[in-house]
Amino acid sequence: MKSIDVLPIQIFQSHYEKNDILNSFVDQNIDIWIDKETDIFFPKSTDFEFEELPKEFSDFIRDSIEEFLFFQKIKYYEFKISLIWINIHNKKENKHKFHLHKNSIFSGVYYYETIKNDFLTFYDPDHEHQKYFDLGCDDMILGERKTKVPIMNGDVLFFRSDIMHGVERFYLNKGERRISISFNIDLKGIGSAMRKTLKK
Repeated sequence: MKSIDVLPIQIFQSHYEKNDILNSFVDQNIDIWIDKETDIFFPKSTDFEFEELPKEFSDFIRDSIEEFLFFQKIKYYEFKISLIWINIHNKKENKHKFHLHKNSIFSGVYYYETIKNDFLTFYDPDHEHQKYFDLGCDDMILGERKTKVPIMNGDVLFFRSDIMHGVERFYLNKGERRISISFNIDLKGIGSAMRKTLKK
């Protein structure tokens, strides 16, 4: 696992060599995703249970989360994948509106199928600028900073859930698609019992 400096917060990247182990899982569910109608600013997506994934792959995700949390130097009792879902872009024009995940501590994205020169964009976590992201456009406000992290099939990224991130506008040719698996990570045992902030 390697770290990537982002604005100046670090995110972490790992890689799974046996990406094709997910082929059956994707093929069994692809009709559900393709039939769904979605907003033009978001991919088609659907939740599923973590246990539905192939065990070898789910073990990789769990091991990667443990390694990521070790580098965070956080004391906790246990972690939990509080939500997991799959995203598919298969329209001619695509994007994923910039957003953050308010109901978790950390987030991760696994890339099953990417496109040429693919990347995930992170914005400077300056809350003064967050109101601009509701405009639904890719334009940057003058003075803002962003970092594009290149990704390829088999990559997984881990980052703080409060970092604004998204996929800038891109186009697909007929038959092309972009598929990722996103998940949120919650922690038990962080905080202070004395200050009544302990998360059980």
